[in-house]
Amino acid sequence: MKTVFVRLLSALAALTVFFIVAGCSDPSDISVRIDSPLRVGVGEQFEVRALIANESRKDQKLVDVDISSSWLDGLVVMYTDPPFTSASYLKIGDEWSYSFDKTIPAEGILELTLYCEALYPGDWAGEADFCINTSFNFLTQPLRTIISE
Repeated sequence: MKTVFVRLLSALAALTVFFIVAGCSDPSDISVRIDSPLRVGVGEQFEVRALIANESRKDQKLVDVDISSSWLDGLVVMYTDPPFTSASYLKIGDEWSYSFDKTIPAEGILELTLYCEALYPGDWAGEADFCINTSFNFLTQPLRTIISE
């Protein structure tokens, strides 16, 4: 019985690694540009704007935006425009996933704005994964905010 369990556990681990390595890729015909203030003060509200450009001749979809907890440890995302439909913590990546399921029109742009508030002083850095069409097809952009007292 123990041997069967160990084999099953090994097979599941191998399958997980396969999906992570083989299933993740950069989306084609998509670019992301982020505009965000580098320095803000504690208690200050600020905006992080992402322009997601679809250079394809067909519509694509912004499924999720996954944001590192290392950046979010110093601030809070109060709300977004367009609004996210749900938010959940992903323990495996230590990140928060905000779901959108918004169409990015063919040869068009989707503007996403995060409305944030600075909570704690420090140099907060992380990444945002913009998941296009699936959760395994994403572009990663760096995030950094220096919060002063």
